[in-house]
Amino acid sequence: DELGAEIKSALGRCAKTAKVHVMKGVNSDSGTDLSAVLGVESNLPKDVPRDDATVYEVLAECRVIKSKSELELMRYVSWVSSNAHVATMRQAAPGQKEYQMEATFLYHCYFSG
Repeated sequence: DELGAEIKSALGRCAKTAKVHVMKGVNSDSGTDLSAVLGVESNLPKDVPRDDATVYEVLAECRVIKSKSELELMRYVSWVSSNAHVATMRQAAPGQKEYQMEATFLYHCYFSG
């Protein structure tokens, strides 16, 4: 397999302690096993040294910490979404199809966001 050969070649040029860092862990919000979704494990040769703990731990910690601009963006997105929900509820009428309400919601999101 071409990918496996390339990984082995790259590791051969690195220090003896080199490993392939793979994303493996369970998403705490959804319970999703990320390695199953990403399929990384199935693409790596079995004899390639790997570290399957570090990347997930680091990225999970990064998700917790928000910068001032990220917080500002989250507030704005929340405001846009709230306004779109209100507009959709105001336009909702008996007999209206779900896709019509979705169109209203998306219109307001795209218009404001």
